[in-house]
Amino acid sequence: MKQTVGAVLWDLDGTIADTSDLHFEAWQETLAARQLAYSRADFERDFGRSNPELLADLLPTLDREEHVLIADDKESAYRRAMIGRVTVLPGVLEWMAAFRNAGIPQIVCSSGPMGNIAGTIAELGIADAFLALVSGVHVPRGKPAPDLFLRGAAVAGVPPEQCLVIEDSLHGVVAAARAGMRCVVVGALAQQHRELTSHFTHPDHLLDVMDLSQRPWQSVVNLWKRGDLVNPLHSIDSTAEFKTEQGTRIRTRLIQPEDADLLIKLFHHLSPDTKRRRFNIGLQNVDEKRIQETAQVLAGVDNHTTGGAILGFVTNPDEELITVARLARPENQPDSSTAEVAVVVRDDYQGQGIGTEMLRRLITLARQMKIKTLTAGVQSDNTAIFRILNKLSLPIEMRTSHGETEIEIKIEG
Repeated sequence: MKQTVGAVLWDLDGTIADTSDLHFEAWQETLAARQLAYSRADFERDFGRSNPELLADLLPTLDREEHVLIADDKESAYRRAMIGRVTVLPGVLEWMAAFRNAGIPQIVCSSGPMGNIAGTIAELGIADAFLALVSGVHVPRGKPAPDLFLRGAAVAGVPPEQCLVIEDSLHGVVAAARAGMRCVVVGALAQQHRELTSHFTHPDHLLDVMDLSQRPWQSVVNLWKRGDLVNPLHSIDSTAEFKTEQGTRIRTRLIQPEDADLLIKLFHHLSPDTKRRRFNIGLQNVDEKRIQETAQVLAGVDNHTTGGAILGFVTNPDEELITVARLARPENQPDSSTAEVAVVVRDDYQGQGIGTEMLRRLITLARQMKIKTLTAGVQSDNTAIFRILNKLSLPIEMRTSHGETEIEIKIEG
């Protein structure tokens, strides 16, 4: 079925409202009171991030309670400064009116606290344009994670692939891509088209304009010319779940750069035998620095060109990473139709069908990346991988030599 925009998720600062100078002044005032210099370059780098994440980097020696007090001071300074000074950016009112006349629900999705969002919208006099206001303060992860926009989609009652995000920050654009949404990027960032499109499954899912007055709102329809059907890749990234053979719920999503620490924690939970069979190395040959470097490389894949990975979490009682499935094209061959694949499951969750489900999801990702053949080299006593392969209805070739089995899986079609 043909899809088009079902809901519009607006960022606020720098997208709807010209608040950049006001926020910068508020940060400078607040941090100067604590003898911390904060430059315009620092501000541009951090723009779009949540306050807790930003302050954890700026003031790592302070505890969370102190970070909360500092954030409150900054937001109070912003709300004082904005009165009579905040303005709407060019083209915004025209686009809002057009979406409203077309019956398309609009939601503000901002990383800021609700007091800022409501205060800015009220100061601009545009509250009636929106179905809801959504704050990033209460979602698990801030941008560039997709949580805020997925919350907005849920509030609108619209699938992520039918949502249009309008953003001006890199963190926000990446969050939109990870949520599986189309995106209009405005402001200075619009000049970085090539870099930005690398985050999306198709470059046609991003429209860049310096300001909204330069384009008619109907131009967003073109963002749905490619990939009209629901993209399984996006469902993996956002809300896909499955149940193990024992009934345990597993939530899956695409890997993100900030997941390196989770990978390290999972590695240390694996038994010596699993590490030997999975990584073909003895524990005495692995130091902590190598583990950290490997985790950072894996977490840094783009899930689009050179490689990708899917994480699986148990959801009860606390979310915990228990499985990873990854694929990698040959080095310096981003267009190769072949990729190496690997799946690891924590020992206490093995034998429950998790590896099979993760490999199926990885095959979906591989097909999205236009990969036709998956390969793997495993120890011949790794019986778990052979059980997983037997459950797949795909052509598989195996060659065993000197205790190692080379596997080739054809996934085309």
